[in-house]
Amino acid sequence: MVKKQSPWSETRIEGRFSGPYIHKSVPTAADDFTHVITERQHHAPDVLAYDLYGDWRLWKLIPDLNQLEDPTFDLVAGMTIRCPSVTRAKTYA
Repeated sequence: MVKKQSPWSETRIEGRFSGPYIHKSVPTAADDFTHVITERQHHAPDVLAYDLYGDWRLWKLIPDLNQLEDPTFDLVAGMTIRCPSVTRAKTYA
Protein backbone atom coordinates (compact mmCIF):
# COMPACT_ATOMS: atom_id res chain seq x y z
CA MET A 1 0.00 0.00 0.00
CA VAL A 2 1.28 3.46 -0.87
CA LYS A 3 0.36 6.51 1.19
CA LYS A 4 -1.74 9.03 -0.74
CA GLN A 5 0.59 11.91 0.21
CA SER A 6 3.67 9.99 -0.96
CA PRO A 7 5.25 11.36 -4.13
CA TRP A 8 5.45 7.75 -5.32
CA SER A 9 1.70 7.06 -5.01
CA GLU A 10 1.03 7.86 -8.66
CA THR A 11 4.14 6.25 -10.17
CA ARG A 12 3.40 4.51 -13.47
CA ILE A 13 5.10 1.52 -15.01
CA GLU A 14 7.07 2.57 -18.06
CA GLY A 15 9.48 0.21 -19.75
CA ARG A 16 11.60 -1.55 -17.15
CA PHE A 17 10.82 0.89 -14.33
CA SER A 18 8.48 -0.28 -11.61
CA GLY A 19 5.28 1.23 -10.38
CA PRO A 20 4.29 1.80 -6.77
CA TYR A 21 6.10 -0.09 -4.02
CA ILE A 22 4.31 -3.34 -3.23
CA HIS A 23 4.79 -4.59 0.33
CA LYS A 24 5.95 -8.20 0.59
CA SER A 25 6.27 -10.20 3.74
CA VAL A 26 9.74 -11.04 5.04
CA PRO A 27 9.51 -13.42 7.99
CA THR A 28 11.31 -12.63 11.22
CA ALA A 29 14.14 -14.85 12.43
CA ALA A 30 16.12 -15.39 15.59
CA ASP A 31 19.24 -13.82 14.06
CA ASP A 32 17.55 -10.50 13.19
CA PHE A 33 19.20 -7.45 14.76
CA THR A 34 18.12 -3.89 15.49
CA HIS A 35 19.59 -0.75 13.97
CA VAL A 36 18.99 2.95 14.63
CA ILE A 37 18.63 4.98 11.41
CA THR A 38 21.35 7.62 11.06
CA GLU A 39 21.09 11.04 9.41
CA ARG A 40 22.94 9.61 6.41
CA GLN A 41 20.28 6.87 6.07
CA HIS A 42 17.30 9.21 6.60
CA HIS A 43 14.86 8.66 3.68
CA ALA A 44 17.53 6.54 1.96
CA PRO A 45 16.79 2.79 2.07
CA ASP A 46 19.42 2.14 -0.59
CA VAL A 47 22.12 3.81 1.54
CA LEU A 48 20.93 1.83 4.56
CA ALA A 49 21.15 -1.46 2.65
CA TYR A 50 24.63 -0.58 1.41
CA ASP A 51 25.78 0.37 4.94
CA LEU A 52 24.40 -2.84 6.47
CA TYR A 53 24.96 -5.38 3.70
CA GLY A 54 27.34 -3.82 1.16
CA ASP A 55 24.63 -4.10 -1.52
CA TRP A 56 22.16 -1.27 -2.21
CA ARG A 57 19.89 -3.70 -4.12
CA LEU A 58 18.77 -5.25 -0.83
CA TRP A 59 16.93 -2.04 0.13
CA LYS A 60 13.46 -3.66 -0.08
CA LEU A 61 14.16 -6.02 2.82
CA ILE A 62 14.06 -3.26 5.43
CA PRO A 63 10.63 -1.77 4.65
CA ASP A 64 9.24 -5.28 4.11
CA LEU A 65 10.52 -6.66 7.41
CA ASN A 66 9.40 -3.54 9.30
CA GLN A 67 6.07 -3.19 7.46
CA LEU A 68 6.73 0.41 6.43
CA GLU A 69 3.99 1.77 4.18
CA ASP A 70 6.31 4.11 2.29
CA PRO A 71 9.81 2.63 1.90
CA THR A 72 11.47 6.04 1.64
CA PHE A 73 9.58 8.59 3.70
CA ASP A 74 8.74 6.28 6.62
CA LEU A 75 12.48 5.70 7.15
CA VAL A 76 13.54 8.52 9.47
CA ALA A 77 16.66 9.27 11.47
CA GLY A 78 16.47 8.07 15.06
CA MET A 79 13.96 5.27 14.48
CA THR A 80 14.89 1.74 15.48
CA ILE A 81 14.26 -0.95 12.89
CA ARG A 82 14.67 -4.70 12.71
CA CYS A 83 17.09 -6.06 10.08
CA PRO A 84 17.76 -9.55 8.78
CA SER A 85 21.24 -10.95 9.37
CA VAL A 86 23.82 -10.43 6.63
CA THR A 87 23.72 -14.14 5.77
CA ARG A 88 19.93 -14.19 5.47
CA ALA A 89 19.80 -10.89 3.56
CA LYS A 90 22.18 -12.24 0.93
CA THR A 91 19.74 -15.08 0.19
CA TYR A 92 17.21 -12.48 -1.02
CA ALA A 93 19.60 -10.92 -3.57
